[in-house]
Amino acid sequence: MAKYKVLKSVAHNLGHSYLSLMNYVDGDYIVEHLFRQARETGETRVEIDVLAGTIAPAVFQTPVLAESVVRVATTFYVTDAVPAQSSSRCSTPPRPRCRS
Repeated sequence: MAKYKVLKSVAHNLGHSYLSLMNYVDGDYIVEHLFRQARETGETRVEIDVLAGTIAPAVFQTPVLAESVVRVATTFYVTDAVPAQSSSRCSTPPRPRCRS
């Protein structure tokens, strides 16, 4: 079993990675998509659940943001979050192969 300290750092790094400038989708950074949506709707809080592949409140469920959350979830092999039909706006990177 992994130590809690290690697991805590994984969650921390995942959050930073999601909001970093490396996450560029549909002509802008994800953090800018979030900021723009918050400014337009007046919402001051957003909750992103990577394990479930969801984003709340509903005003943040734009096509770009919803697909980006699903993409992050599928990157970490959370297959329940993958919709049956996904558009090609956000491409999911290929899954790494495990070596024996």
